[in-house]
Amino acid sequence: MPLVLILCVRSPVGLLSRALAEDLKRGRADKRAQTDGKEPEFTFKVPVNAVAVSVKATDADGNPVRDLTVTDFRLYEDGKIQSIQTFGIEFYKKANFKIEASQTSLGPLDASSKDASAIPPNRFIKFVIDDLTEPSPQEILPAIKAIEQFVTASMQPSDQLSFVVASGTYELPFTGDHRAGIEKAGELYKKVMLKGGRRRDCPPLSNYQAQMISTDRDPAALAVAIAEAMTCTRIEDPKIAERLVRSSALAQFEESQFRNRNLLHTLEQHARAMKHLDGTKMMILLSGGFLSHEILPELQIVIDAALRCGVVIHTLDIRGLYTTNMSASEPDGGGNAKLSMRSNEMSLNQDPLNQLAGETGGAFFHNNNDLFAGITQIVEGESHRYILTYSSPAPQADGRYHKIKVEVDRRGTKLGYRKGYYAPQEQVTYERRSKQDLLEAFQSTVELNEIPIQLSYEYLRVEAGSYELSLEARVSMVGMPFVDEDQRHKNAIDLVVVVFDENDRYVDGLRKTIALNLTEAGYAAINRHGLRSKVEFRVPPGQYRIKAAVRESVRQRLGSLQKTIHVR
Repeated sequence: MPLVLILCVRSPVGLLSRALAEDLKRGRADKRAQTDGKEPEFTFKVPVNAVAVSVKATDADGNPVRDLTVTDFRLYEDGKIQSIQTFGIEFYKKANFKIEASQTSLGPLDASSKDASAIPPNRFIKFVIDDLTEPSPQEILPAIKAIEQFVTASMQPSDQLSFVVASGTYELPFTGDHRAGIEKAGELYKKVMLKGGRRRDCPPLSNYQAQMISTDRDPAALAVAIAEAMTCTRIEDPKIAERLVRSSALAQFEESQFRNRNLLHTLEQHARAMKHLDGTKMMILLSGGFLSHEILPELQIVIDAALRCGVVIHTLDIRGLYTTNMSASEPDGGGNAKLSMRSNEMSLNQDPLNQLAGETGGAFFHNNNDLFAGITQIVEGESHRYILTYSSPAPQADGRYHKIKVEVDRRGTKLGYRKGYYAPQEQVTYERRSKQDLLEAFQSTVELNEIPIQLSYEYLRVEAGSYELSLEARVSMVGMPFVDEDQRHKNAIDLVVVVFDENDRYVDGLRKTIALNLTEAGYAAINRHGLRSKVEFRVPPGQYRIKAAVRESVRQRLGSLQKTIHVR
């Protein structure tokens, strides 16, 4: 008889609602929403500490070197050579090759094997407008106009477009409707948050000066601020003026860091949400830059997320051509020290923009007022890079910085790549990674197609005002990866089904983990017939949006689907 796995779990209203809602929002474990434990228990090794490195290779004339193989590369962490687990070549525009192999039980690394495919028709272009780091209207208006001009004149028919305002005031999910894109681009200026942080006018402090004072890294910054405070407040006691300055500087520094971290969190979340899109994925950050010395670990988290998800981050400095000269409205106290601090801040603000682009394979457009030309160059410019991953040898999540070095056996070849990464402060467990991926699937504005999934339903009235809603998810197992251990084919399938009402409010949901521990016969049968799983909910009549997400545990692939139904 053919093998069909059918798991039926009843979920009365309220039994799992609050637990699953918290689980989906916070990523906490919910053992009650998994299977009942009757499936055979098993474990298998799936690396969760992979480090991705994007490498640009160019010749002496700056042209890309396109014919390197995995055997040409040597990769080091903290001076020790590492085994390259996966190797990929990505060409945008002209070709798109992906090579994936592993030195684990999935099979040996074969440098000669290439799975070449035509470039996907879609380009996913996400514009992120940074209104958190206090840009001026004179900076942000030309940036938005450049986006509007690009969407109007340069979008291709297959392009998918998204807008994000970093402060969270507006987001346009990916859409291929270019008329809507043009219309929404014209409204962006109304959506940005141009209100700056709370600052004291006396003494006036730049973010750089506030940082130097708060961290005691520049005595001159403190001395200039004390002198200005004594002038504008008419305080004669330097010690009282210093207390005022330090208090103001610390408040301003903490708020600017809070804003900067929020920006990085926005970039990370949107990079993760793009992980399973099928096509060329680019995120274009339009920003005036920010100070990143105190938040380098958070910056590395964004880079890690982008590299893992195949997202290239491009950055545009919306300040264009700028000057470090003092404006007429600013006090002229401080002389050369004030001018030096302004120059340092202008320069340091560029560093994170340069790093985000450089370490993810993107372009950094700066010192140019033609932002439309910058966007056009970024989107239409050819991109070529090698993607290498390895398993970090770091024994624990120590939060330390680990140096990366890449070498290539090709004389005259210049390499550009990330120079290191910060280890996480806590260990990312298998369970936590699974929950993060499932949350990404639910947050994604598009359906994920790495695992084909179908959803059918039926309902039955059980009493006045109450229906039993039965949902069946059908998961295709064709091409599903398995780990071969002990003459068994092993994987674990996570399935989440959630019901939302017509107002998009959470009604009920369920998460199940299905352990697959298959013999040869079972493996053959499940590839032919797939996997079916049923869940049941008790709901009142009405319109509902059903969303299902499935994840396999070997290569962390995802599938998702949503359907609107009427129960009446």
